Amino acid sequence: MQCPKINIFSFNNIALKRQNSVNNQYDYSRNKLFIPQNDVFIKSSPDISFTAIMSGGDLKNLVNRKKIHCIYCGRPMLSNKRIDELKKSGIFSAPIRYFAQEMFNYIDYLHPTEKEVLKKITLMAFDYPDIHLSEAIKKLYFKANHELLKEQVPILNQLYGLSHKIPQNMRKHYQNLIKISRYRLEEKSYIPDNFNAKEFIYKTKRICSSVKDSHLASKILKLSEPLTHPIFMDKMPLNNKFAEKILKLCNVRDVDSSKLTKKDLQLMLIDEMRKYAEILNRADIIDLCDTASKTIERKPVKVKFSNKSLARSLWQMLDEIPNNKVKQKILSLLHRLPNSETSTNAFIAKHQFADSEAIAYNLLRPSIVTIEHIRPKSLNGANDIANYALSCERDNGRRSNGDLSMFVIQFSKKNHQKYFDELIDEVKHHNLDKTTLLRMIKAFQKESGVIIDTSKLNSKV
Repeated sequence: MQCPKINIFSFNNIALKRQNSVNNQYDYSRNKLFIPQNDVFIKSSPDISFTAIMSGGDLKNLVNRKKIHCIYCGRPMLSNKRIDELKKSGIFSAPIRYFAQEMFNYIDYLHPTEKEVLKKITLMAFDYPDIHLSEAIKKLYFKANHELLKEQVPILNQLYGLSHKIPQNMRKHYQNLIKISRYRLEEKSYIPDNFNAKEFIYKTKRICSSVKDSHLASKILKLSEPLTHPIFMDKMPLNNKFAEKILKLCNVRDVDSSKLTKKDLQLMLIDEMRKYAEILNRADIIDLCDTASKTIERKPVKVKFSNKSLARSLWQMLDEIPNNKVKQKILSLLHRLPNSETSTNAFIAKHQFADSEAIAYNLLRPSIVTIEHIRPKSLNGANDIANYALSCERDNGRRSNGDLSMFVIQFSKKNHQKYFDELIDEVKHHNLDKTTLLRMIKAFQKESGVIIDTSKLNSKV
């Protein structure tokens, strides 16, 4: 493994007692990981270039030169630039003994679920030091999926039990939806009712966010985009002009576009996506494309269960259910379903077919720094630095455009103070205008109801 600007560190060969591994009593200490004396790992040196904070981009760049904590959860955050450096260093695709050792630098950055996954991978490094992340996840999958099923099946059974309270005109569709979810949970084959292009594109985008080759990733995404065109939604008849565009996009020649069907064009797009996935050697994208093709051709498929897919389908039905108690019960049960953000087992199950780079990226992704609009754009929040704050990707996504005063209740007020204290430090070092910071604090206090102590602004450096 090589990368620009590297420092090489060697570690002592300190054995960890096997009993600790068996009892799952692992202490995250750099000196505890078993690595032979001859081994080294590579750490990239961060770029610490910096300019005055005058925009949202400048604000985000703070994390490239110092540790900045999320305004909500209080965890330090990573920049996309730093994660790109880690990708390029080769550590994501290195044997897990090297990967685990490098990740010790980011333990404090990880959210609980991702930290627990890393713990399991680190413990596995004692027995299988030379396997890669994708192999480690496969070894963990069977037990994780078994435990996950024990949590999921009772909840789906309760959802199905509400069938008799669903309006008659919707009941069959509701029952079929839960039935298909059970098939997915138990990894059984079934014939889907139809191809869900929106879900397919959503999954494609999520996977492509971890693809190292951005050029090929963009080609795959471009090929997926036409699948949600109204023509494929049976809202418009197929025409030669549209067919010709698809043929050109797929680099297909000498084909009579007038003889093609909508299904032919869908399969053509997905097949072209699959070719790029093969070049990338991405089994997860290949599996997604194969499942999509079988669905379109009405062949039996095995599809992994997805909380979000079930939730989206049920949300579309909720408005038509007149009984508010039934709605609330459905929402409550959906909320109880374990997912990859809240459950270690769900994270492992989700990444069964993912490659090492995708797994590594998704372990770190919740900790990526994002610009949070203190007052959401959907509520006319301004695109102005006074309306910006820095939060980790996970908390930004969880809050969405919700009421800030309700969202911050779950966090310690010390986290908000810590964040603004770090910005106060930037004011003292003449990197941030004092008036700008006071406007940011005022906006946060107004939306959250939390009072921020600014007394440190008046103290000396």
